[in-house]
Amino acid sequence: MSLRGTRRDVWVSSLLRTDLVAASVDDIRGTVDRGVDVLAHGPRISFDLGLQLALMVRAVQPLDAEWARDAAERLASSRPGERALRELGA
Repeated sequence: MSLRGTRRDVWVSSLLRTDLVAASVDDIRGTVDRGVDVLAHGPRISFDLGLQLALMVRAVQPLDAEWARDAAERLASSRPGERALRELGA
């Protein structure tokens, strides 16, 4: 079964339940930080890392709004792609 476009995004987002995010928030923060660095300075990659990072930022927002605002600004400035910017509301 192939999940494309919006359906896949909804499926991935459903994995980021609040209880799971709360249990792994420090790991998610670190992942977002490293991912933003890759987008800003690393080699081009073949998957939509920007969107995945945006979904993680949005998942952490209810738990840590200040960090999420900062992470969203950093992500948006790293040229994450149109889908990520839409997810961030930028």
